[in-house]
Amino acid sequence: MKKMIIKRILKILAGFVVAVLVLLLIATIALNTTYVQDKMVTRVVTYLSEKLQTRVTVEHLNFDLFRRDVRLQGLYVEDREQRLLLQVGLITADIDFMALLHHEVRIPEVHVEDVQAALHKPSRDSVANWQFIIDAFKRDSLKQQPQPEAKKHKMTFDVNRFAFDRVQVTYNERTFSLAGLHYTREPNR
Repeated sequence: MKKMIIKRILKILAGFVVAVLVLLLIATIALNTTYVQDKMVTRVVTYLSEKLQTRVTVEHLNFDLFRRDVRLQGLYVEDREQRLLLQVGLITADIDFMALLHHEVRIPEVHVEDVQAALHKPSRDSVANWQFIIDAFKRDSLKQQPQPEAKKHKMTFDVNRFAFDRVQVTYNERTFSLAGLHYTREPNR
């Protein structure tokens, strides 16, 4: 009698574990589809456009959870006067998605191409054209009150290699160009 109850409990637990694994597999496959990724991009872009009260667009976002690869194409952000603030042709990154579960952002490699930024701050007393981005997110962090019983987990951020190619920054009518910048962190010995 006890053996039958134990067998039945084990079957129920096994069924539950299999159901959870199947749901995770379906979610992973769904997240790898263009349709789901496009819906996510639309929501994020809409949120950022409303939050920043300006135009934000992304041509395409593709992430592959199996290859740990993220590819963002055509990021465009305007300032509050509808002028170009930032345009990025392509950002590719290898991301360790499992590390996110441990409050870590591990990026073995990131590559940014075709960057154009137009930064304006006409005088020392004037407001920079990018200040609205800082203010938009600063307001949220000020509103959030720390909760005493909840443990705060600090996110750690680790990038091993990065590369910037074809970068052009204009700051108050002065243009700076960078053909390429590549960095590789030395391994710990």
